[in-house]
Amino acid sequence: MELEKIFAKMKDCKNIKNDKEIAGLLSISPSDLNNRKKRKADSLIALIVNWAIQEGISLDWLLKDEIKKKDKPIEEEHEELIIAYDAASEDARNFALKGLQDSAEKSRNTGLKGSDCAKLNSA
Repeated sequence: MELEKIFAKMKDCKNIKNDKEIAGLLSISPSDLNNRKKRKADSLIALIVNWAIQEGISLDWLLKDEIKKKDKPIEEEHEELIIAYDAASEDARNFALKGLQDSAEKSRNTGLKGSDCAKLNSA
């Protein structure tokens, strides 16, 4: 999926209007966001995935324009994640793993369930 479509979904989800606010969601500067967009950097997708996981937003909806079905076998979902992980650069993998660890720790400590957007967009 194109980055602009992903950004449009993020904007809708969080009721924001521009890339400056997207950069804020991803905890990077607007100029850093623009540089990553121009380079089509793996690290930008890693930031988006990390943000979505922390927010509890369906990756199927955000990245693939699909709504996750409850009856999808977990093995199939894991296989897709492994393929995406293997295709990423080492820095992007390390960043994603750190984000998952932080997100899991945050969820354990706070009992967070996810955003309203995630609830609307995951089956």
